[in-house]
Amino acid sequence: MRFRLGCLNLLLAVLTLSILGLAIGGASAAVITWTGDGFANLWDTTSSNWDGGLSNYTDGDDVTFDNAGSVSPAVNLSTALSPGSVTVNNFSDDLEVHDYVFSGTGSLTGGTGITKTGTGMLTINTANTFDGVVNINGGAVRLGNAAALGSTVGGTVVNGGTMLSPGGTLDMFG
Repeated sequence: MRFRLGCLNLLLAVLTLSILGLAIGGASAAVITWTGDGFANLWDTTSSNWDGGLSNYTDGDDVTFDNAGSVSPAVNLSTALSPGSVTVNNFSDDLEVHDYVFSGTGSLTGGTGITKTGTGMLTINTANTFDGVVNINGGAVRLGNAAALGSTVGGTVVNGGTMLSPGGTLDMFG
């Protein structure tokens, strides 16, 4: 009997800790994809510009920008944002140009980094302070701000066949 009560108490303690963990932010981050609204294209915590208008962004979310999202007007960062990760996987070809521009008064902060893949371009006009690595694996990245790539803590990796264009005046080919 004593063994059963001990197991029951242990189970109750685990359930209580699990519930408390969820209540204070222990839930896992969402994986969301940019849709935009084609009007203001706000990236903030109140606009439903993710997953076809079904989701809002929350700091810690893993965000993706692909060919399904609105690129016009530019993605407007309107506050300090701290995503878990940022992936821009856009493609441009003879039939479709799907280039993203990050602009606005907001910024990317925290431990996040940026991964750029695909043949399209990403232009970053915001002054960012994030500490993660910027991996450029495909396409082109244009820097419209000296602090576009965040702090120097994480660094930037440019892999073969990609282009980094600070201010549009210098192109580096990996």
